[in-house]
Amino acid sequence: MNFNFNDPNIINQIIENAGPLIKQAKSRVLNHAKFKILKSNHLEKYWMKRTNKKNLFTIYLKESLFDTLDFQSIETNLNGIINKAIHDHNFIEVSETFSVLNAERLNFESTQIAKRHLKDKSDAGYCVFFFGKEGVDVFVKGESVTDLNFFYNNEDLERFYEKKDISQIKEVFKSYQNNCLRKQFEYSRFFLDKGTIESYGFDNNTLLNKPEKFMRDHLRDFLADRIHQTFKIEIELEASKREIDIYTEVNGEFYFFEIKWLGKSVNKYKNGISSTYTDSRARDGVKQTIEYIEELVEVMRMNVKTGYLVIFDAREVKQELDYKNFTYLDPEIKKYMDLFDIIPPLELNNTHPA
Repeated sequence: MNFNFNDPNIINQIIENAGPLIKQAKSRVLNHAKFKILKSNHLEKYWMKRTNKKNLFTIYLKESLFDTLDFQSIETNLNGIINKAIHDHNFIEVSETFSVLNAERLNFESTQIAKRHLKDKSDAGYCVFFFGKEGVDVFVKGESVTDLNFFYNNEDLERFYEKKDISQIKEVFKSYQNNCLRKQFEYSRFFLDKGTIESYGFDNNTLLNKPEKFMRDHLRDFLADRIHQTFKIEIELEASKREIDIYTEVNGEFYFFEIKWLGKSVNKYKNGISSTYTDSRARDGVKQTIEYIEELVEVMRMNVKTGYLVIFDAREVKQELDYKNFTYLDPEIKKYMDLFDIIPPLELNNTHPA
């Protein structure tokens, strides 16, 4: 059949049909069984293991190779030759075994230019995986399938993540809530896996056993990555021998963060609920934090700038916390409230159990 490509009607028909055809072709790639295994079982886990997630790079391969992917070789090569390749390169073409076919070092002036390059590469018959600060983004048929990352070049990333001052602590916590705790690979760290949830009929928001340690370490790492100061854990108070969760010192001033959580956590055998905490847990946290302030000031002679109470709210139904106007505090410790503050509750929702 011959087409007259000078005929406007023919051109319009081609344009009208292009969208559905591209969508269908993209779906064939995304729904390919081996694509799903490659992305979830290998590439996302490889990203998770990386210690420096600011090291941005791209791995791409031809779509036609999905039928012949060799996952045993892929796992070996990811931890071997791919690891070595990204020491010096950031744009790597691989075979069905993830042997390196081509490795380049490409520098882009902006995120927009970098992202355009990835889309163009995917439009040329490649499946493109970009390893960024926030996770692995996928490009197929000239389009981005996921949008986890804000930045696709190091210059923009470094400008954005320039470390802040301790005076901007609440701004950093807001970023922790909005840009970190809403990502599946971040919030899933605190919750039971999907299989256990389904086996025992737990709610999706069932936390791991003793989740405060995971919360403390996760928050400490985030603060250390966003603020100039060094954040340490578990300083022991001299008199009570109790331990403060996270603390830092800035020019002789002492800041600390006491962590509490609300919701349900599983027992150590993962077959039943061990703890359920509601508003009263938050009120206990207020009293405990102010008692810490008193001991730091009066016993340890510390120059306490602020003691913060940090609440991780993993309840199935989120409701405003009732602090009962602090009427439960003893008069002796109420005078330390000028050194006390509460971070807005950090909401945890296990929207898509891993």
